[in-house]
Amino acid sequence: MKYKVGYIIFVFLLSVGATANAQVDFNFNGLGRAIVTTNKLGGTTLANDSLSSDKGLSGYALFDLQPNLVINKAVRANAILPLRNPFGSFFGSGTTFAFRQFQIAGRIGKKIDYEFGDIYIGSDMTKYTVYNPNEIYNTFESDIHKNRRNVLEYENFVQGNQWRLQGAKASTAFDFNKIIERVGVNVFGTRTNATNERGIPDRLLVGGRVGIKQSEYLSLGLNYVNLADVKIKTEEYEHSNSVITGDVKLTLDREKILAQIDGEFGMSNFKNVQIFDDSTVQYKDNVTDVGLKVIYKPLKLKLFSSYRVVGAQFSSPSAQTARLNVDQSVWLFNKLDNNNVNRNLTLYDRLTDEHLYNRSISAVLYNYLPQYGNLSPFGDATPNRAGITVGLGTDTSTKIINAEARIDMFNELIGEGVVEKRKFTSLRGGVVFNFSELIKLKRRMSVNVGVRQENTTRAGLASIDFKSMLMDYGVTIETFKGVDFLFGAKSLTAKGNEYLSMRDNFNLLVDFPVYELDLKETIYSIGARVRFSERSYFMLNYNTSTYNETKNYNFNYNFNQLFCNYTLIF
Repeated sequence: MKYKVGYIIFVFLLSVGATANAQVDFNFNGLGRAIVTTNKLGGTTLANDSLSSDKGLSGYALFDLQPNLVINKAVRANAILPLRNPFGSFFGSGTTFAFRQFQIAGRIGKKIDYEFGDIYIGSDMTKYTVYNPNEIYNTFESDIHKNRRNVLEYENFVQGNQWRLQGAKASTAFDFNKIIERVGVNVFGTRTNATNERGIPDRLLVGGRVGIKQSEYLSLGLNYVNLADVKIKTEEYEHSNSVITGDVKLTLDREKILAQIDGEFGMSNFKNVQIFDDSTVQYKDNVTDVGLKVIYKPLKLKLFSSYRVVGAQFSSPSAQTARLNVDQSVWLFNKLDNNNVNRNLTLYDRLTDEHLYNRSISAVLYNYLPQYGNLSPFGDATPNRAGITVGLGTDTSTKIINAEARIDMFNELIGEGVVEKRKFTSLRGGVVFNFSELIKLKRRMSVNVGVRQENTTRAGLASIDFKSMLMDYGVTIETFKGVDFLFGAKSLTAKGNEYLSMRDNFNLLVDFPVYELDLKETIYSIGARVRFSERSYFMLNYNTSTYNETKNYNFNYNFNQLFCNYTLIF
């Protein structure tokens, strides 16, 4: 009840404040969504299973109202006030009212822009300082699966590769007439962990960037980020993890050719002091990333390559925290074998389960499953990697076709648990072909194909031979104006042996359990979408997914799900 009262009071006060001053701009926008799913679990795994759940009906109605108050250029405020009602409840039972977001922003004087409250950080930083890496390769994913992923990302505050945290940030820029064209400064501070008022201190993530544009040919940057504890008298430990990097970009833009060389170089410094036994764990390491990109404008072709070395003990939590937590229990049919075994995470769960996503920065690298990405499970900042990338693709201005192909050849810098080092080879790419642009149709018509193949090997007594392949297919056809036929498919195969890397609270490797897999997963989705506008739609689709894994529990099961989604954005 207190949430309902607070909700009503907040909206009332904003409305009164807006009408009391004619100079104040007050408006609303938001999102409404209704989702209903019917789920069925089948397969040979359930043949002698009489206790595990195999059917379900679920869903919810969501209404996110965002009041926006603009007093002047110096002050503006917004909040997102969600009302969420689970499917099947009556007369408001189970409905929740809460603040999804609260933010105040504005400009101080004519130079400094600021925000505090719930903020996004990372858009001005780099892949080695603040970055939210994608959870799996999905560049050429079908439209029907993109729509499903959009729901997950909205519910988990994902905007591109930024992190959403509570804190404050500010930015400013200065223009010059000689030698330097422009200098930009961005700073931020957030709290990632709250004190318990006893032995655990507050933990803050602070950082920023100074960017210098010398001319159209040269840009420079200095980046810094530090995840550190605030000292208190009763603290049990004191943690600090800082990263500092510099980056440079050289650009030559001519009539037919655009050439660009960029690089980033830096180091991390990890330190953890255990107060109770006066012990310290401390280490440093480096990162180097140099790339070349050439665009031939007449053919709209792009050639790119890079060389990357990330030290075995390079530690950058705000760039290495995985978007998805594989140790989290799955939500849909989470028990098998007469409720005795936790159902393992699948490709379908990664696409549909809102509860698996991580919303905070972790000081320790998460566990990961090799079949979903073994080369760079923590993005480009994945430690203990060195190698090259070479690729060819279309320029982003191409409308008829969007295509890319790249190869990554990497190896470990040091062996993990043994002297021998892993070697990684990855092929990634795909194509989206827009027939509507080719034949000048007013209706949408496109086909997409994507692939990611990875091979991991290691010689010696603890040899490794692990292969995986992820495929994406999709079709979008606008059959009637604003009505789309959608089809999408995913398949994942993985086979071989690996050794998992288990870490302690200091990010140091402590164990290497054997991991054997013989897996095949598929997802097929078909449906229709009615578009009321570019962002509002009704979608109905049917999904079937199979999971066949023979090495561990000999699991062989399938999902069948009818998914109904009405989304209105205003």
